Amino acid sequence: LTLRALFAEVHDDASEDVFCSLNFDGEYRFSKGSGIIAGVRSAEELGKEQLAATAPATIDEAIRQGILAWSVAYNAMRHARKPGGEVDANGERLTPEAAYKLAISSGMSVEVALLLRTSSRSIRFEICDTARLDSAIASVLFN
Repeated sequence: LTLRALFAEVHDDASEDVFCSLNFDGEYRFSKGSGIIAGVRSAEELGKEQLAATAPATIDEAIRQGILAWSVAYNAMRHARKPGGEVDANGERLTPEAAYKLAISSGMSVEVALLLRTSSRSIRFEICDTARLDSAIASVLFN
């Protein structure tokens, strides 16, 4: 069992947000703008690049962007751990979307939690409901 955690400090201005990733061995890293944890550093960097590619205007866009970033990082991690990477039936490297479908078909599941920047509640953490998540996943994978 390996534990990796991501902590976030959300401010009114996104440029002031701070993220801290903490590894099981005590290693930690701070970043601004976005945070991601993956099995290898190169996968984290690719996921962060995906997150930085757009600035979502709505929660649904943010969920879709997060799913794409996860798919990119997951695919990169699999390629880093297996020389030559995962390939499809034709021998082609898997796209992030195909890697996501492979992950789901092999029993993995996706959970999304949101940190709301503007909220009248004292707790800004919100679990994304299944229907909203399914809709976002379908729009990413089947468009």
